[in-house]
Amino acid sequence: MAEALPDPVILLDRTGQVLSCNAPARGLFASLREGSHISSVIRRRSSSTPSAPPRRAGAP
Repeated sequence: MAEALPDPVILLDRTGQVLSCNAPARGLFASLREGSHISSVIRRRSSSTPSAPPRRAGAP
Protein backbone atom coordinates (compact mmCIF):
# COMPACT_ATOMS: atom_id res chain seq x y z
CA MET A 1 0.00 0.00 0.00
CA ALA A 2 2.81 2.44 0.85
CA GLU A 3 4.41 1.76 -2.56
CA ALA A 4 1.41 3.38 -4.24
CA LEU A 5 1.90 6.68 -2.39
CA PRO A 6 3.90 9.49 -4.04
CA ASP A 7 5.29 10.76 -0.71
CA PRO A 8 8.07 9.04 1.25
CA VAL A 9 6.70 6.53 3.78
CA ILE A 10 8.75 4.67 6.40
CA LEU A 11 6.97 2.23 8.71
CA LEU A 12 8.82 1.48 11.96
CA ASP A 13 8.23 -0.88 14.85
CA ARG A 14 8.45 0.24 18.48
CA THR A 15 12.20 -0.28 18.57
CA GLY A 16 12.93 1.76 15.44
CA GLN A 17 13.42 -1.15 13.06
CA VAL A 18 12.27 -0.41 9.51
CA LEU A 19 9.35 -2.67 8.70
CA SER A 20 8.56 -1.20 5.31
CA CYS A 21 9.49 1.74 3.10
CA ASN A 22 8.45 2.92 -0.34
CA ALA A 23 10.51 4.03 -3.35
CA PRO A 24 10.35 7.78 -2.57
CA ALA A 25 11.71 7.08 0.95
CA ARG A 26 14.51 4.95 -0.49
CA GLY A 27 15.22 7.83 -2.88
CA LEU A 28 15.77 10.18 0.06
CA PHE A 29 17.77 7.72 2.13
CA ALA A 30 19.90 5.50 -0.09
CA SER A 31 20.93 3.22 2.79
CA LEU A 32 17.33 2.64 3.95
CA ARG A 33 16.54 -1.08 4.03
CA GLU A 34 13.83 -3.16 5.65
CA GLY A 35 15.21 -4.66 8.85
CA SER A 36 17.69 -1.84 9.44
CA HIS A 37 17.40 0.52 12.39
CA ILE A 38 16.24 4.04 11.57
CA SER A 39 19.17 5.53 13.50
CA SER A 40 21.54 4.00 10.95
CA VAL A 41 19.83 6.08 8.26
CA ILE A 42 18.87 9.36 9.92
CA ARG A 43 21.65 11.05 11.85
CA ARG A 44 21.37 13.73 14.51
CA ARG A 45 22.35 17.24 13.60
CA SER A 46 26.01 17.96 14.22
CA SER A 47 26.79 20.33 17.08
CA SER A 48 28.73 22.44 14.56
CA THR A 49 25.58 22.96 12.47
CA PRO A 50 23.97 26.30 13.32
CA SER A 51 20.37 26.17 14.45
CA ALA A 52 17.70 28.75 14.98
CA PRO A 53 17.49 30.21 18.48
CA PRO A 54 14.67 28.79 20.63
CA ARG A 55 11.37 30.68 20.41
CA ARG A 56 9.64 31.94 23.53
CA ALA A 57 6.03 31.00 24.07
CA GLY A 58 3.73 33.63 22.58
CA ALA A 59 6.48 35.15 20.42
CA PRO A 60 5.66 35.59 16.73
